[in-house]
Amino acid sequence: MNLPLIAILGPTAVGKTAVGISLAERLEGEIISCDSVQVYRGLNIGSAKPTPDERYRVKFHLIDVVDPDESYDVASFKKSAERVIADIRVRGHVPILIGGTGLYAKALLDHYSLAAAPSPELRARIDRLAGADLPALYRRLQVMDPVAGARIHPNDRRRIVRALEVYEATGQPITHLQHQADKAGEKSDSVRFGLMMPREQLYRRIEERVERMMAAGLVAEVRSLLDRGYSNRCAGLKALGYRQVCDAIEGRLEWERLVPEIKKETRQFAKRQMTWFRADPRIIWIEASDKSADSIAGEIINQLNYRCHQNQALKTEEASAQ
Repeated sequence: MNLPLIAILGPTAVGKTAVGISLAERLEGEIISCDSVQVYRGLNIGSAKPTPDERYRVKFHLIDVVDPDESYDVASFKKSAERVIADIRVRGHVPILIGGTGLYAKALLDHYSLAAAPSPELRARIDRLAGADLPALYRRLQVMDPVAGARIHPNDRRRIVRALEVYEATGQPITHLQHQADKAGEKSDSVRFGLMMPREQLYRRIEERVERMMAAGLVAEVRSLLDRGYSNRCAGLKALGYRQVCDAIEGRLEWERLVPEIKKETRQFAKRQMTWFRADPRIIWIEASDKSADSIAGEIINQLNYRCHQNQALKTEEASAQ
């Protein structure tokens, strides 16, 4: 069976990595991480990177790519992921995309038209404006790109900066480029699956994950990064979880509020992820509640077999009609 690029998408803590590992072991697959935080070296606990044992079992790509103070964006991901997928194909293995960064997945799986490589000077200038007055910058975005302004959270500094950067660099709203990508359609060599579960169960898993991260030493991990000279303004340390720990260490957040704040922000993040992925009608949704990773992987393989048989039958029918 000639398998397509397989994408396993969904919100944080839904169990994507475990399913991907099970699938990769059955299909001789290799995993491409679609996570905007796991690319940073040293951000291990808070990004829920696969463990050394998991990385021994299955080959992972696009983890530990850049240092916390280096720039990494959707264009960087798309270029790297396409190269990795080609290499995986050459080895005769199956590429499996796993993650919850919706924009990264969209850029790779769709014919996403990306602007030219971002100007560091332009990005730095807009980022300085965001640091001085993020609400004013958000209001500017609402005027220049009302659709993006409605989609992006007023506190999501990174996406506000990116949307304004694209507008100033190209003269077009980022949502216009995304719409052009949607019209171009899906690449023929990919199929995407989404994992879902009831919100109450997902939120419980999120809270349990945050507790495990704290017990595993998230605060010590952040202190170590700060001690090595990385600033809380670094791209990596602005990520969810890391940002709140920096705030606690530096006195902007009371320690007793740290864990509740990370849990709250992560729940809100998961809700935004589901809103993003539900907007894609091409995702085949799989209920993940009370199922093992192996069981879910089996469902995905059954779906793949069914799709392959359908495509083969269609090709046979078309050949007979000619």
